[in-house]
Amino acid sequence: MQIQKSTRHQKVIGQFGEHLICNWLSRSGFEATIVDHTGIDIIAWNSTTKRRLGISVKSRTRGPGTERSSVTVFEQETDRNKTMAACAAFGCEPWIAI
Repeated sequence: MQIQKSTRHQKVIGQFGEHLICNWLSRSGFEATIVDHTGIDIIAWNSTTKRRLGISVKSRTRGPGTERSSVTVFEQETDRNKTMAACAAFGCEPWIAI
């Protein structure tokens, strides 16, 4: 079955992924917030371990027959550099959520 996507589908699925990761982090004892910053989408803090994570979230919709196809984490080296720079600015450990 072909999936019909709206013109805003990428935005919707991106926000869904960010909220899904925030839910998982919250249920795991982290304080988490979605941020609008180049390189990272979420900053999470765990008061027990004293760890601050800067998380870049990658999400997408998969159609039938594409379940085994790969996900590109960083399309370019500059994407990785942006994540590293944002984490350095906020004192975070860099993480990727797929």
